[in-house]
Amino acid sequence: MPWTSHALIEYKPCVPVKTKLGCMMIQWKTLISGLSSLVLVACGTSDNATPNPTRDETSIVIDRTLSVADIDPTVYTRTDDPSDPFGDVYASFRTRRAADMVDPSRPPPIDPFPAAHRTQDMSWGDLETIFPFDWAVLNADMPERVEQLKRVTRARVGLDHPDLKITQLMLGAGAVFPMHAEGAPGFYHVVGGTGEISVEGKTQTVAPGTTIRLNPYDQRQIYASADGPLKILWFRWAPDGDQRFITGGYYLTGANQHIQPIEAELESDVAFWGETFTTSPVATPSAAISNPDGSAIFAAQSVALELAKNSLGADLRPYAEASVFSNESETNWLDRETLERANFFWAKDIKNLGELLTRWSEVMRYKALYQAKRQEAGWDFNMSQMMWGPHARYVEHSHSIPEFYYMMSGPVEHWIEDEKHTAMPGDIFITSSYVNHQSQGITDGVPFRNISGSWAPNGDRSVFTRPFFIVEPLLEQSDVIELGSEVGFH
Repeated sequence: MPWTSHALIEYKPCVPVKTKLGCMMIQWKTLISGLSSLVLVACGTSDNATPNPTRDETSIVIDRTLSVADIDPTVYTRTDDPSDPFGDVYASFRTRRAADMVDPSRPPPIDPFPAAHRTQDMSWGDLETIFPFDWAVLNADMPERVEQLKRVTRARVGLDHPDLKITQLMLGAGAVFPMHAEGAPGFYHVVGGTGEISVEGKTQTVAPGTTIRLNPYDQRQIYASADGPLKILWFRWAPDGDQRFITGGYYLTGANQHIQPIEAELESDVAFWGETFTTSPVATPSAAISNPDGSAIFAAQSVALELAKNSLGADLRPYAEASVFSNESETNWLDRETLERANFFWAKDIKNLGELLTRWSEVMRYKALYQAKRQEAGWDFNMSQMMWGPHARYVEHSHSIPEFYYMMSGPVEHWIEDEKHTAMPGDIFITSSYVNHQSQGITDGVPFRNISGSWAPNGDRSVFTRPFFIVEPLLEQSDVIELGSEVGFH
């Protein structure tokens, strides 16, 4: 049986501990102040939370030499483990979670939603349904180009939540998706390939990790470079969600988070995509149209788009100004110091974890990618990327705000409550309010990577019924490499 060496805490009796060499007796070192010096009264986010007392960090010794084979995975669920030096931390979280779930002033659980969505098992969707343009007019006026567009484009809705839509969009090498607009706030996130994307007259190169902010009815065009398919995650959400969920709590309720294998430790400059990509402005777009035909059709669409924009008024730009184009390489990974200063929903709950947070930051990397900040206060949607080293464990936790994990590596194990899933790239997992979940990498040399997001629920879902507009002709795409059935998104 493998064994784990915990931080040294007071234990007078000798206890048997399994080692790779067999059973041996270990006398735990006595701490001067005993367990009482490790008590962390609260890690809460409620307005009247008790401040955390100062913890004697020098009395905690974490074994950083353990290998995967040395660790019994059941340690992560032993919530009554007396040798866990942070047991009182988790107990405090569990106590506060139980209280918050019955507190009428706290946000109530949202409606349940299926947890697992495996996109690799889904068929590609109907382009006319996902992009509800006036296809009758397009088919009547340029049927050949419509068929070409369908052959070089793939799209499917991987997550169809009432508050949130996640669509996988793929263009064949050299393909162009024409300038269009629709009425929900959202953004693109590139996960494969290179190309150019234009938004409201500005064009930039895109590559893995590029994020493109999209306000309602922003005109956007997509071009895939000739090097290969361009793969994009397209996120849309219902704005004006319930802000009580954002200010609600985060609860780290598992056990022994500090026990991580040496294989899980990550270099400080580790790259999420294995290499670093950037984005830069383009003076003349590769997909510029010099001789548009069918101009009367698209002129009418442009007029209708302007009317739709005018009807939204101030809601046309619902969020604080932010850069339209960015790449994740422009943002540093958060370390212990920056985690303690961060403002995302769970940062305030982990500020005082001390050495536990240090160990956490050695095997995990996290950075924010985009936050839809409201003009007045709060935010509607937040997206980040997270990486855990090979075989690292993120123990049981939960929160009042709903969240998704979009898996970017695998296989990894992901638990939602007591149900274990073997997750692969493209799988999407939803955790609703207060739902326990945890994850662990299970493959040698493969970090657990995911794109995660949270949102203020129960927003204005009518944005998903707003009309779509196509405002430029479909290009001739006969030379584009068509996407066959063998081309996968991941």
